[in-house]
Amino acid sequence: MDISDPLLSRMRHHLQKIRRDTMESKNLNDGLKSDENVDTVDYSLDEEELIKKSETLKKIVENLQNRIKKAIIGIQLEDKSEEFVKEDQKKSEREETVSQTEYLKEISKKLEELPKVMETSNPKIEETLNQILEKINILIDKNTENALKLDKIIEKIDKVISKLEDISEKMVKLYESGSVTVLDIINLIREIHSGICEIREILSTYRYDEIDRAIEIADNLNNKMDIYLKEFEKIVNESVSVA
Repeated sequence: MDISDPLLSRMRHHLQKIRRDTMESKNLNDGLKSDENVDTVDYSLDEEELIKKSETLKKIVENLQNRIKKAIIGIQLEDKSEEFVKEDQKKSEREETVSQTEYLKEISKKLEELPKVMETSNPKIEETLNQILEKINILIDKNTENALKLDKIIEKIDKVISKLEDISEKMVKLYESGSVTVLDIINLIREIHSGICEIREILSTYRYDEIDRAIEIADNLNNKMDIYLKEFEKIVNESVSVA
């Protein structure tokens, strides 16, 4: 075949062009496939990243929800705190009684164990007896201390009552003479009533830890009685001297 033939030359040129186009198309397709693979990998990586981020966000939301719940519960508890104040006060008021009860339980328990210890001729008999004795002594000392304080309060209140009788007699005379006003009498009665009520509350609720406070109140009442008595004596003396 003569290659110099123009027709053959054109055909050969076209064939070469078709071959080049085919190769370029193939390369382009391969490139596209390669790009598709890359896109798929990138997409899968992006999807994993999104899943991780969503899980992280989910945890953050859950933590925030928990904090909000705790805050709400805290507010509710704060709003209801006053409801528990009385219960806490009652608990503190019973602490002394509970303490004594615990001592009694310990003593009772050791007394129950004592026969078993004696049966076995255990050398710890003396130790057990000493422990029982120690508990009993502590309980007795505590009760004795409280009893002495109660006696002291009663003694001081008796003094207040005695002074009140003296004051009441003088106050009537002074009121009749115009030396004291109704307001003076009301203030005196109010102070005495307030102090007596506070002492009564302490004793009625068995708040043994506040017995010292009750004694202090009784002392203050006595001091006020003394002040009033001195003032009344002064007024009486001035009235007598003027007369």
